[in-house]
Amino acid sequence: MVFAPDRELLDLYTKYHMPWEDYAREYEKIIRKRDGVAHFKERYGKYHSVCLLGTATRKRRSHNEVLRDLLLNS
Repeated sequence: MVFAPDRELLDLYTKYHMPWEDYAREYEKIIRKRDGVAHFKERYGKYHSVCLLGTATRKRRSHNEVLRDLLLNS
């Protein structure tokens, strides 16, 4: 999956309480390495709107916040 975080990184965040800022920074590095923004635009750019589903809860944020920001700022 181009947009999914690595299992190891997700585990650090969800199971071992990695701070959000560190998780977001590492996830952004992964997306940049995978050229995720360009891939997203190539695959979904023709649509008027796209829904990003994530696993955010009251206690935990989602990587989709980072992806959304990267897409909006590119």
